[in-house]
Amino acid sequence: MVVEGEVFVRSVRGSKGRWYREISSNPEGALHVKDTRIPVRADPATDEPTVDAVSAAFRSKYQKSSPASTEAMVRPETLPTTLKLSPA
Repeated sequence: MVVEGEVFVRSVRGSKGRWYREISSNPEGALHVKDTRIPVRADPATDEPTVDAVSAAFRSKYQKSSPASTEAMVRPETLPTTLKLSPA
């Protein structure tokens, strides 16, 4: 999700999500877009205004097309898994 020019991700499975556990233990990772690998660093986004803005962006983008999935992404237990991705 992009919020004010910054990239955020969140684990729909909360802290149990495999990719979330892996990048939490080693914050250097990569996004793969088609044939391009983009190195990133993942840092927790813990401040409430940012987490709320990411939730609002999920709702704005996906609520109409996928309401159940959207609600899964904004459950209280998923909010602490919000990560900001920065170029590595």
